[in-house]
Formats: sequence, C-alpha cells, structure tokens
Amino acid sequence: VYNYGDDIATASSLFMSPECYRKVLKPFDARIAEHVRSHGMILERHCCGKCEAVIPDFVEMGVQMWQSAQPMNDLAGILDKYQGKLSMEGGWDSAGRPSRVEATAEEIRAEVRRCLTEYKKPGFLLWPSLLNERGNSVLVGDDRLADLRDEWEKYRYF
Repeated sequence: VYNYGDDIATASSLFMSPECYRKVLKPFDARIAEHVRSHGMILERHCCGKCEAVIPDFVEMGVQMWQSAQPMNDLAGILDKYQGKLSMEGGWDSAGRPSRVEATAEEIRAEVRRCLTEYKKPGFLLWPSLLNERGNSVLVGDDRLADLRDEWEKYRYF
C-alpha cells in the first residue's frame, strides 16, 4: 500500500474549487496514481477534510483507499456509491470531542458505536483519532484505548 498524503481540504470545503483541482492538481495526482498502480501497489489517498466533490476523481484515477475519511462528508453515501472500488479508513470525528484529551471513556465508546452504526458497510475501516497530553494515543499509549477496543469488539459484528 502506498499512502499519498497531500491534504486538499479544510473541515468545510476544498482549498480550491473542484474545477481548479481538476485543472491544476489532478494531472499530477493522476501521474502518481498511474506510477503506483504500475508497480502493483494499492493506492491510498489521504485527505482529512470535506473533499467529497473530488471523490469521483480519486476513483477515476485508481485510488483504492481513502484515509482519513471524515464525517463532514457523506461517508455512507460514498461507501454505497463506490462499493468494491473505494475503501475508506476513518469515520471518527477527529475534530470533535471524542478525539480530545478530556474525552471520557463513554464518549469514546459512543463514537465507536456511532461509526460502526453509520458506516457499517463493506469497505469501511474504523480509523480512530484519540489524543492525549503526549500526542496520538495510538502511537504513545493511553488507558482509554482499552475502552475503544472493547467497544469495537462488541459492535463490529452487528
């Protein structure tokens, strides 16, 4: 898997119009996608903002995974529309309370349930973002990760 990380969006919109993306950046992105695919790798595209307007372009270029798909996009609709063509890692409200240092175990558990309820479709991979005083909990450890994992284990099959 080759992860191509180049954010092109904020929480509310693309940095530019979709037309500008297609004219200026898409040709460059398409060359990267072609090169990655020519080596038999899976192309994962990072964009953690509201970028649903260019998701069709990602799929057209051969992006197979979108990371970290944020809930300000219509994730359930995108999963339905591109089933079998595009997987997504994300769903977690990384800008919301469940990601914050002060998030409680119950808030974290509730976010796991929300993600697995709203996006429980083929191609969805939960990608949590939980911060503490030392940084990203997944990298630096956090007692609350046990609550996250426990809730995931309970609900992932429903």
